[in-house]
Amino acid sequence: MNKSNLQSQLNFLTEKKVGLELYFLHRISLSDPVEILRANLEGTGVQDKLEDVFTNKIKAQILNVNREDNGVDWQLKHIKEIDDLKDTYYYFPNTPSTNDDYHIPDEFNEMPTLWDKSYNTFPIFEFEKHSLDNVFAFLIRLQIDNDQVILFKQKYPIDVLSRSTVLKILNYERGHKTRFSLEQEPLLKMSDKIDFIFLNNNFIILNLSLLESKYGFRERYLKKGAEALEMIKRKNILSSTEKFE
Repeated sequence: MNKSNLQSQLNFLTEKKVGLELYFLHRISLSDPVEILRANLEGTGVQDKLEDVFTNKIKAQILNVNREDNGVDWQLKHIKEIDDLKDTYYYFPNTPSTNDDYHIPDEFNEMPTLWDKSYNTFPIFEFEKHSLDNVFAFLIRLQIDNDQVILFKQKYPIDVLSRSTVLKILNYERGHKTRFSLEQEPLLKMSDKIDFIFLNNNFIILNLSLLESKYGFRERYLKKGAEALEMIKRKNILSSTEKFE
């Protein structure tokens, strides 16, 4: 995977009118399994608005389409090359690492699950049965014919919205147990921020700090650093390792 591959695989978003599906990752407690629940947006106008928001976001952020400043000259690197450089995205494949370069968070497994299944395969989110408080992330599928991409958005306690965001509020439709609609009073806020992408069996990391803080990568780096430090100590090649510590 490289920058050119990624842009080429996403180029279908500029050529065709795609469809959008919204899903919730729902979990009552950390010890419970994650559920994929589909959101009912039928006949509400929400679906078209979301489609415009996220296709335009990818076009601007990844494909540099319709940008007056010609976009950011970003890089794409394997996660083992992590260096915290500005304007750098990372990726790792959906296969177990053989040399501990990365690990796949359990929560990421729902993306390849969704990739291989259709919308009606999953149970629907019901207001009387499920709680939005137990939704920790959103999955968004953009798809046309044999082309698709899955976006992962973390659900934050307060999702700050920019004024340019088209879709600002989702609410439930009164008298209907599953359908979402546009309302004046907020129930669920969504910004256009995309944290991760799943595409052709690769995870693309747009939000490295979230990967580190929420999905175990920070602990992994600390563990590997501690192991390296112990090896240095055993070799007795430094008079002091205080600065390394």
